Amino acid sequence: MNKKTIGKFVIIIIVGIILFVLYKHNNKPKVGTVPEEVSTFNIVTSFYPTYIATLNVVEGAQNVNLKNMANTSTGCLHEYTLTTGDLASLEKANVLIENGLGLENFNEKIVATYPKIKIVNTSNGTETIKDESGTENAHIWASIDNYMIQVQNIASSLSAANPENSQIYSDNAEIYIAKLKKLKNQYIQQLGDMSSFNSICLNETIMYLGKNNNMHMELVPTNHQETVLSGTKLSNAINYIRENNVKAIVIDKNDIIKNAELLSNETGVNIYKLDSAITGSVEKDAYIQIMEYNLGLFMEMKE
Repeated sequence: MNKKTIGKFVIIIIVGIILFVLYKHNNKPKVGTVPEEVSTFNIVTSFYPTYIATLNVVEGAQNVNLKNMANTSTGCLHEYTLTTGDLASLEKANVLIENGLGLENFNEKIVATYPKIKIVNTSNGTETIKDESGTENAHIWASIDNYMIQVQNIASSLSAANPENSQIYSDNAEIYIAKLKKLKNQYIQQLGDMSSFNSICLNETIMYLGKNNNMHMELVPTNHQETVLSGTKLSNAINYIRENNVKAIVIDKNDIIKNAELLSNETGVNIYKLDSAITGSVEKDAYIQIMEYNLGLFMEMKE
């Protein structure tokens, strides 16, 4: 290698070193700054029905984490007790989406422990069923009309709390509600008005399923753990069935069937196990599939 070639080589190396030093200098973090991180918007739902509704609303939203608090197989929250795992889930939550109407009886503990969490009550504006004392039946999601209102409440609340995804929430809610309206129309077209169809119901959640097609359901209150109805309740229910041309005894698919069997054996009326949509798969269309299953059972009742 001659001197001229060596000189060029040295110049190239020097230029390279200079460029590298300049690059490192220009890209050196400024003193007192922290690298920008993308913050995650954390949403927690209280139980299965609110989770499925929210799952549809948040699809495609950026930097959003959705988690369900109670296990999706837990069922109703009447007697639910918060676990350490639940509290851990809520620690980083920005929003807790709940059913409302007192179903989440642990609400006060959450507010006291995590006062900064925004709680979304999805029951606002829904039409509730009340008992003789005026107590509201909290199982509103089993009414398709109410569920549509809950979906809209979720979308509106998330849009306010997480505006960067507001358009996605709004668009998703519109799409999902359109599907639910189509489902409701299936009930109307295939069942018509069933207000003259009498049934007896052993689960208060199922009462809202009757609202989907205006079916009259007479509730026999139970605690769902009652293996056998009291003599008075059993006698009154049998008399009601016989005197009112009751054509169906309806329970939830997860209920103890013993009481329904006692009534059926005494009256000859068939038992139908409806799905209250309180548990199920975690697919987006799970609620719709459950209600289509119930529609099939209502069709059988009419035959």
